[in-house]
Amino acid sequence: MSKKILIYLQVIFSLALTVIRADASDDYGCIKGRILNAENDDPLYGANIIIVENKQGAISGKNGYFIVKDLPMGTYTLRVAFMGFAAGEKEVVLKSSDTVIDFRLRETVMGADAIVVTATRTEKALKDVPILTGLISRRQLESIGAVTVKDALQELPSLEFLPNAHGANIMMHGLGPKYILFLVDGERIAGEVRGNINFSRLNTANIERIEIVKGAASSLYGSNAIGGVVNIITQKTKYPLELQLNSRFSKYNELALGGTLGLKYKRFTSKTDVIYKKTDGYDLDPATINYTVDKYEDINFGQKFSFQLTDELNLSTSGSYYILERFDATRTVKFKHRKYYDLTYNVKAQYLFNDRAMIESSWHSDTYDTKDVFEKLQDEERLTYQHRYNNGRLMSNFQLGDNHQFTLGSELIQEKVFSTRITGETHTADDWVFFAQDDIKWTALWSFVPGFRYDYHSEYGSHFCPKISAMYQALPFNFRAGYDMGFKAPTLKELYMNWDHGGGGPYVFGNPDLKPETSNYGSLSIEFINNYLNWSVSLFRTDLKDMIDTRSAPGDPNTNYYGNVAKAMTQGIEALAKVDAGSGIALKAGYGFIDTEDKTTGRELFGRANHSGTISLEYTNNRYDFNFNLRGKFTGEKLIYEDEDEAIGAVTKHKQAPYAIWRFTFNKKLFSCITLTFGIDNLFDYMDKDYLTTPGRKYYGGVNITYK
Repeated sequence: MSKKILIYLQVIFSLALTVIRADASDDYGCIKGRILNAENDDPLYGANIIIVENKQGAISGKNGYFIVKDLPMGTYTLRVAFMGFAAGEKEVVLKSSDTVIDFRLRETVMGADAIVVTATRTEKALKDVPILTGLISRRQLESIGAVTVKDALQELPSLEFLPNAHGANIMMHGLGPKYILFLVDGERIAGEVRGNINFSRLNTANIERIEIVKGAASSLYGSNAIGGVVNIITQKTKYPLELQLNSRFSKYNELALGGTLGLKYKRFTSKTDVIYKKTDGYDLDPATINYTVDKYEDINFGQKFSFQLTDELNLSTSGSYYILERFDATRTVKFKHRKYYDLTYNVKAQYLFNDRAMIESSWHSDTYDTKDVFEKLQDEERLTYQHRYNNGRLMSNFQLGDNHQFTLGSELIQEKVFSTRITGETHTADDWVFFAQDDIKWTALWSFVPGFRYDYHSEYGSHFCPKISAMYQALPFNFRAGYDMGFKAPTLKELYMNWDHGGGGPYVFGNPDLKPETSNYGSLSIEFINNYLNWSVSLFRTDLKDMIDTRSAPGDPNTNYYGNVAKAMTQGIEALAKVDAGSGIALKAGYGFIDTEDKTTGRELFGRANHSGTISLEYTNNRYDFNFNLRGKFTGEKLIYEDEDEAIGAVTKHKQAPYAIWRFTFNKKLFSCITLTFGIDNLFDYMDKDYLTTPGRKYYGGVNITYK
């Protein structure tokens, strides 16, 4: 592995050495000006300004002022985006040391002009993406007071969490967590419990936006992307000095303290972030042995550096370190508890040939450790589980003519799992990948995105996954259709791990004879967009073959093993609407219907709600600098499990009753740099001790201090 890392580093630095040029003699200047509201010339604070040609940028200050420094003389395209306003572009000619412009944006709450990258691996406005894509912006995260990514994703219909003692079990379009790929800045996340990643390690204070592609995306992202992709895009440093401090406190002694520090000097930027969280946990049912949610504390530290070596070449590196310590509050005699560690690092080189072609090389590594801490042995730690992802990638985007934008790439994905519960303790798997895509602008109205992904897996050989997406764009209407074939290799845990639910059974055994899961996904959607209304309706269906799940050994219900037990189907409809009611009032609503079937038995899949919905009301008062957000999520009846009496052929269904959780958040700005937050989770105090681990009504408060 070390040789492969060295090869990637040699490629990156050889590329740097061949293109670095002395530019001290070049004449440099800056572009500066103001970002204003086109309706009343009010300044816009926090707008993003990007130079399209070299990706340099800035953020507008309190009075709308911005400055982009250290630019060679020439012609540039400025792209300006601000949430709640339609994005705009303007060509600017830099002939002297300073060029001053005013940039006016038109107000809207639709966000259709926001730039996203996940659906096609290229930058496109949300309204122009051929694949219907969800977006949660930085402004939305602040408005709802989200501390975790789970808090943010709760706002979407057809995406739900079933909280339990092990965390939060996510479902998207009827498919569980092992079919949903989570990325941070396009890179995979290691470490999972029952298929779910550790959501606590993701720091929302450093998130710029979250992009959600619902439905299969295997042709671009491979295994685990059968159900969808959630890509968490982190913030970049735009100012010479950026400082943010944030805190939140709520019931059960829940505390979150964090901060970020950004530095920029000419062509160098740095971003440092840290967050500490803790809770005493809680127990909804004292009659049971275990706490509903354990006491824990964790800390996450992240660092990013970026070096713009020349106008064409950018080098960046990033890393993070996470520690989670979880305690068992029910034990009177302390013996041991669990501690989790995660370490990531990433190096990347990006070279822009011009505004029509670029190449990118990267290496990413993520290692997640689980250790037992023995309290009677001076807190000695013993490694019981380790999960590692290594991912090397070489990718290029280039445009041919005005109608074709190609994406070509190759990847090596290495996975390694160690566990004291695995026969042989350590197993590895490699996946060599090639993917290609052509973004075709066929006519002014029609666009197509065909593509494919070829995998050569060390355990399962070759797999070919094609896709095609099409969009007919006759604004204000967009019509989209898509097909994607998916492939998912069994996880190393499913193949080899044997475990016993903490010593009390049932026992679960891995199965090295498992076959890969494959899928066929299709979707149709219609979308309407104008300055005041955005609605969409989408239909989707996924057919899953060789679905992997546990099944009981014949005659021994206490012993289970993994197997390719079924063919399965999920299908449904999702409707979304956003309304700008004027005077700072925005309304949003969503509805999702999911129909599932285990085709082997003809029964519906467990743990999926057929009906779900969301609704929110947001009011923003720019004059007095405050806003509030009231939102609710409805979850319909859900089949949890079934008991079958074989003697009489009777089946008893255990279902969770429909419920709704409401939340309220109020934010008030002081002196333009301090934001006070007050909120109520579970406003109407809904409780379900049997199937839902969410506690009752919970008040919280927080303070955020920002300096730029």
